[in-house]
Amino acid sequence: MYPEDRDEMTVSGTERRLVSGVMMNLYEAIGVRRSVRKYRRKMITDSMRERILRYFDETLRLDDTIPVEAEILDNTERNAPVRGLIRTEAPYFLAVWSGEKEGYAENAGYILEQVALYLECHGLGSCFFGLLHPVMKDRGGKRFVMLLGFGYPEGRLTRDSLRADRIPLRKLCLFRNDPPDPVRKVLLAARLAPSALNFQPWRFAVNGSCVHILEENNLETKLVGKTMTEVSMGIMLAHMMIAADEMWLSMDMKKDEASALRLDLRGLKMKNLRYVRTILFRQEEERLPEENAPDKQIPEEKPAEERIPDKQMPEEKPAEEKTPGKNEDI
Repeated sequence: MYPEDRDEMTVSGTERRLVSGVMMNLYEAIGVRRSVRKYRRKMITDSMRERILRYFDETLRLDDTIPVEAEILDNTERNAPVRGLIRTEAPYFLAVWSGEKEGYAENAGYILEQVALYLECHGLGSCFFGLLHPVMKDRGGKRFVMLLGFGYPEGRLTRDSLRADRIPLRKLCLFRNDPPDPVRKVLLAARLAPSALNFQPWRFAVNGSCVHILEENNLETKLVGKTMTEVSMGIMLAHMMIAADEMWLSMDMKKDEASALRLDLRGLKMKNLRYVRTILFRQEEERLPEENAPDKQIPEEKPAEERIPDKQMPEEKPAEEKTPGKNEDI
């Protein structure tokens, strides 16, 4: 029995969905989602497609003032109205158009990753396609941003999060003061975010529960382009939001570049960092239960007691280090 044949269940926050015999919510999906490029020729029901579009409308936004619009394009006969430099077997595309306002691409990535994880929870694989676009690039005064291909996977839907090809957390973060454990779990979720060509442009300056988000601006990000880099940043922020909700943390996002610049960022060992935003995490006291952490967590890189003394997170296994420029997804 496939997920669409079961009783309808909304997946958001801590609600769970049965996938491959395992109950999974959005946070847990972060740890196992992989980009799927090969699909079965199995139709998705009309009711499921309607639910996907309804979920798109209900997603959280970075900026509620930016208008967005989505449409599902049927590619089951390989004749969807899309153009680009690559060919794909994806049977469906979720196409997104947005009002062109500052932060629109980041906002679109934030929305689409929520949808991608929702699809994962319903047994559907997905992959972002940055080199494809619909024939209609402009729609009702909105600009096309991104295509998310999806469908029933041919092969595995999930992967082991420890096998994710990602930069180690200790290289992504500069720690002024150690974060509380719930905030550390948020950073681990951010680390697993997919990005254009797997360049992972984000860096974090961490001062306890205060996290300054920075964007690496180098030849790699220039190769990817401004729009795709911003979409990737939005995807990462969606991971942070979902993990924070699971840890019962509130996220106060603001611009505080002066505080970020007061930190000594030389520990990140890179030039041309662009300040993006600051997030202050607060524990929501009224929601605190004894079981603060969920039953299924994104695996730690090593046990907490193995921290190295310079306030950096432990290294993962060497095989897990990012392969620069690898055609990972997004």
